[in-house]
Amino acid sequence: MTLALVMLLVVAHESGHWTAGRLFGLDARFGYRLLPFPYLVVRMPATSPGRTALIAAAGPIVNLAAAWPLWAIGQPVAAVVSFVVGAVSLAPVGAQDGAHILHAWDAR
Repeated sequence: MTLALVMLLVVAHESGHWTAGRLFGLDARFGYRLLPFPYLVVRMPATSPGRTALIAAAGPIVNLAAAWPLWAIGQPVAAVVSFVVGAVSLAPVGAQDGAHILHAWDAR
C-alpha cells in the first residue's frame, strides 16, 4: 500500500510539472522510466529561466499543498509521505527540482 501511495504522489507531482508546462504553452509530454519503480517524467523543450523555475517548482508545490488536506481528512501517513516527496525534490542536487530552480535562478 505504501509503494502505491508513493507512486500516486509522484504521478501527482509530475502532473504539476506537466500542468505548469501546458499553462506556458509548452508541448510537455509524459515519458516512462523504471527507477526504482515506474514513474512519469515530463519532457519539455528549453524555455526562459523564470518559466523553468516555475515549472520545476510546480511538482513540489503539488505535494506540499496536498499534505495539509490529507492530514485534515485523517490520513497522516499520506500527508507525511506527500510532504517528504515534495521536500526531498526541492533539494538542490543532481536532477532534483531544487537543482533546476537553482540553475534557473543562476541563469538570470
